[in-house]
Amino acid sequence: MSPQKTKKQHYVPQNYLRRFVDANNKLFVFDKIQEKTYSASVGDVAQERYFYDIPVEALVPGSTDEYFDPQMMEKEFARIEGHFRIEVDALLNNTHRGITQQQRSTIAFFIMIQMIRTREFRSTMMDSYTHMGQWAGEMIAQLAMRHDLDMPSTKVTPIWTEGQQAALHAEIMADTEFQNEIVLHLYNHIWLLGLNNTAKPLYTSDHPAVKKAHIRSRPFSYDGVGSQGIEIAFPLTPNHILILRERSYHQSSALHDGKTIELTEGNVTYFNSLQVQRSYRQIYCSTDDFALVHQMLKSYVRKPSPR
Repeated sequence: MSPQKTKKQHYVPQNYLRRFVDANNKLFVFDKIQEKTYSASVGDVAQERYFYDIPVEALVPGSTDEYFDPQMMEKEFARIEGHFRIEVDALLNNTHRGITQQQRSTIAFFIMIQMIRTREFRSTMMDSYTHMGQWAGEMIAQLAMRHDLDMPSTKVTPIWTEGQQAALHAEIMADTEFQNEIVLHLYNHIWLLGLNNTAKPLYTSDHPAVKKAHIRSRPFSYDGVGSQGIEIAFPLTPNHILILRERSYHQSSALHDGKTIELTEGNVTYFNSLQVQRSYRQIYCSTDDFALVHQMLKSYVRKPSPR
């Protein structure tokens, strides 16, 4: 008898989302597509059916393999999430002690995974592949014209199945060299634990590990995890947030590396605005307090196309 498959696969872990529920074990959700608020169980948000499943035919067309496990990524994430939960529990139970090296190492690895496992990351990744295909088609057409070759107009727009997208996504997530480079950058940043004692709760979202580039200079974005000036924010609860800052630009924060800092209401608004901007579709809160989201939507927030 084959093992039972996981249908609802979360790209934000349930044990993480439970830290943001209210007294009724519900999250308040703001949906940027529908522009409406509702409450939901953690099992019903930040997930898609069989999101990480990789059919063997997506790797080798026409292949079948009874020993191939299409849910290997989902199972690996479950293991990683368990280690993360233990370290975050230890951190939040002893905030006065500061962030230990073990916590920094384990949480850096988890943040790296969280950055690249979401629907937002996959959508951005597939957009890049599509643009590359279109660019290649345009280059072929230009070469044909330049050399007076009798070729029809070439426009390449790849169409990827869900299985192929999952396979490409898994290939990136399993790239240990890529993983190690990101984790090393994260580990070496200044780490701060922000404590929120204001009346406003911290938001999280379906893409909770967010980046803010504090340097802008064309043609460079300075948006990479190791870029000069980068700041990475990762809410842990409505009252706690990890803040990682690149050392050369944020020298003034170095004195507090590994320590807890008190957040102002302005800080909370700033970090919440990053969640609104960088989320794929949904923002989560422990209370029905989305005034900031409504305010931001009156200006400009990139919204995804309905799927």
